Amino acid sequence: MSLQVNGVIIRRRDLFAATYFCIAFACVFVFCGGVIILVSAGNMTREKNVKLYNSAVDEWSSHERQHFQNMSISLVAVTADGKRGEAVLSTNTSIALLDPTALEFSPYDRFYFYLNSSQANYLFPSSVPFAESQNISFVFRLDHLTAAGPTSTSLDIRLPLFEKRQVHNEGEGVCKKIAGGLWEKSSRLCTTYWYLSSLCLKVKEVNISEHWAFSDLYGGIGCGIPDWTPAVYTQINVTEDQVTHKRYTQPIALSHFKTTVRYEKDPFVVAVFITGKSLNFGASTSVKLCIGSGMIVLAVAVMYYPVVFFWSIFKNPYSAIGTSFRFEKRGSQRTIMEDEWWE
Repeated sequence: MSLQVNGVIIRRRDLFAATYFCIAFACVFVFCGGVIILVSAGNMTREKNVKLYNSAVDEWSSHERQHFQNMSISLVAVTADGKRGEAVLSTNTSIALLDPTALEFSPYDRFYFYLNSSQANYLFPSSVPFAESQNISFVFRLDHLTAAGPTSTSLDIRLPLFEKRQVHNEGEGVCKKIAGGLWEKSSRLCTTYWYLSSLCLKVKEVNISEHWAFSDLYGGIGCGIPDWTPAVYTQINVTEDQVTHKRYTQPIALSHFKTTVRYEKDPFVVAVFITGKSLNFGASTSVKLCIGSGMIVLAVAVMYYPVVFFWSIFKNPYSAIGTSFRFEKRGSQRTIMEDEWWE
């Protein structure tokens, strides 16, 4: 059986063979994917991680939160030009439930310190002029009330207020229009500038001395989102003077600057570490079993048709499947003529 169009013969059986081969190939992938999901279901990854998270919640609720909340934190910021601002951090004590749709997660009472927008105005009473090399110093004062009396700890961190990043890209147009940077033709580098927009740090108690320090648990002193570094930078538009090549921008208003201080045993920090910063614990074992089994059943069911087709060809390679046709062009019309023989 074949299809002849203007003298070009296309065997219809070959079309079926190619189609069923693609279907069989896809079924193999689906089948293997189902097997992999079934194997991963045996690890019970979600259940183990949820248990670890709930243990952190229990520890937090039993004594860690109570220990951390007997504290007040004030923040002093000093810019490179000597401007100084001070603010007292507020506290968030609302109830947290990591996933309201999943009953397996234990709720807990939040407690962390943060800087709201009104306090940021005290910390940075005026805009900060742009300068490529300019640092800013932050001093956190932690006043902790203990059974032996009040204690005070000062923690300081010095960070660049503006950050310069250079990358290679495809050209000046991409640099300016997409990356929002400045193009350096000689080095073919795209330069972008960023300013410090928020801080998130975690702290720990040093042994039982009632003194505190920044915690580098999980690989850094940050809170884990977007990573374990404490500083988050936001891009700004910088203009370059074509004559002097001096780069400038409007003074940066830091009235929306955000600061958060968390305890290293905060359940949120634990959840960020367990989930690899995604806060997604993944599918449960039962869901994986359903998905994996469904994929395998679907792959086997669909594979039936390619198997029957290729088996019939293997048993009788000269059998005709369907009817063969030959196209003949007569003037401006095409006539289909049925044949009972193989081309």
